[in-house]
Amino acid sequence: MDMFVLMDLLITAFGGYILYGWRVMSEKGEVKENILLTKDISMKQCNDKEGFIRFIQPKLLIFGIATIVCGLLGLVNDLTGMLGTVYIAVTVIFVVFVIWFAVTIRSALKKYFRLK
Repeated sequence: MDMFVLMDLLITAFGGYILYGWRVMSEKGEVKENILLTKDISMKQCNDKEGFIRFIQPKLLIFGIATIVCGLLGLVNDLTGMLGTVYIAVTVIFVVFVIWFAVTIRSALKKYFRLK
């Protein structure tokens, strides 16, 4: 198996896990800490759990969908070469989504958590 195929499979699977976290958040009001928080931050430090969920939930959905789409497009390109140089744009878009989500998480942590 090609390294790029493996990487795109992992990206796609991670997108699925993000959507799983979104679904748990939507249905049960629980936050999958390992998706959104670093190991030194806990939901116990959250000042407003409901507000945090309202803020992050739609963004988590967008990021999960974008991750799956980019991973699947990567797989298509790896296996067929069909996208050619267009795949560079897909990669750039994915990096933009990752940066956007990282900034979003950082903003949410400052707004909703008691951090040291």
